[in-house]
Amino acid sequence: MSEYLLRTDNFGWETVGETTTAYTTPGVTERDYTNLVANHTDAIVFTLEPFRWNTMGLRIVVDDDGDDTVFDVFASKGQDYFQKVCTLTCKGGTQTGPATSTETTSGVFCDTITVSAEQWITSLVFVQEASTNELGTVWIDLKGYDTWALIGTTVDDTTLVQATGY
Repeated sequence: MSEYLLRTDNFGWETVGETTTAYTTPGVTERDYTNLVANHTDAIVFTLEPFRWNTMGLRIVVDDDGDDTVFDVFASKGQDYFQKVCTLTCKGGTQTGPATSTETTSGVFCDTITVSAEQWITSLVFVQEASTNELGTVWIDLKGYDTWALIGTTVDDTTLVQATGY
């Protein structure tokens, strides 16, 4: 009977990238894969293994409490054209997280993540009370999109992004 049980895969958190550079949001004529990657070399661009996850969670780590990072989030199917998903405004709290490349011991998780300018097929979900100094996460229904770009438009300090899914 056990061979008929439904199971949801459980994945750990994986670092998908790190940025230290703020960019201007790519214009609508610059959102093909080749252009976006070439013109935003310090942006966080990653491709998920196809059909590995249905939903992706993101958590953001910065160097210090109060550091701000603003990301414009884009999605593409493969190396095609990106469409804007939303803007994430993130503020570091005090819960200790993994070290970024510029920290020797640890960074801090963002506890406040505001989702705005949302243009996605389903609503994004932020999980955590704002300013509680605890780990905040954002969850996105992938809808079959596998390539993601997080373009930092404000980056106070080094920002690390980790993802997981189910």
